[in-house]
Amino acid sequence: MGDMLVKSGDWKTAKIIYRNAKLSKDYLNWKFRDILDNRIKNAQDNVVIFNNSLSKNTKERIMFESPFSCMACHQG
Repeated sequence: MGDMLVKSGDWKTAKIIYRNAKLSKDYLNWKFRDILDNRIKNAQDNVVIFNNSLSKNTKERIMFESPFSCMACHQG
């Protein structure tokens, strides 16, 4: 949800949504914590990056184009 808000330009609301993930009781053990922290830190800059379709030359990519796509939320 946060990435889609960033892509639409609403990076301020995205930061709120991203921070909600920190409320999970499993957050401290979540292996994608560092990625989330970077999403929060770089939300405004990621507006342009996320709108560059399939931008493989950048470290930051919108979640559905990333190697961790579904796993960040749906891990066993």
